[in-house]
Amino acid sequence: MYCLDNTNGTILWSYQCPSSPYALESCPGIDVKNIYFGDPQGYFYCLDRITGKEVWKKKISEKIINSSPLVIRDKVFVGCFDYNFYALDKATGKVLDKFVTHGSIYGSPIVIGDEIIVPDYDSNVYILRSKGK
Repeated sequence: MYCLDNTNGTILWSYQCPSSPYALESCPGIDVKNIYFGDPQGYFYCLDRITGKEVWKKKISEKIINSSPLVIRDKVFVGCFDYNFYALDKATGKVLDKFVTHGSIYGSPIVIGDEIIVPDYDSNVYILRSKGK
């Protein structure tokens, strides 16, 4: 993971996932403070957006996480090759909930209103609705 100066392309910081020598395969989720992403070894990371320092790292699966995460308020949502769509606490990385699909989740979720749209490899699209704010 690299952070570049947007005016001249200078590398401001870089981060190599300690659990994986492999490349990351998705775009990170970003909020005003942090960057969120998964790796091929099933770890999910939170880095400080300004410094690139690790805030937390959690093992959430034994399978690849290459879906781009979706950051909404105090949660991060991400799909995984283990057929699960996870809801994580963005402050700690704790798994708050998961939704089981019938296939690996390669694609990235999107949000429309109070619904999260989740595509997966079983040729279905899942629509998850909020239970409340």
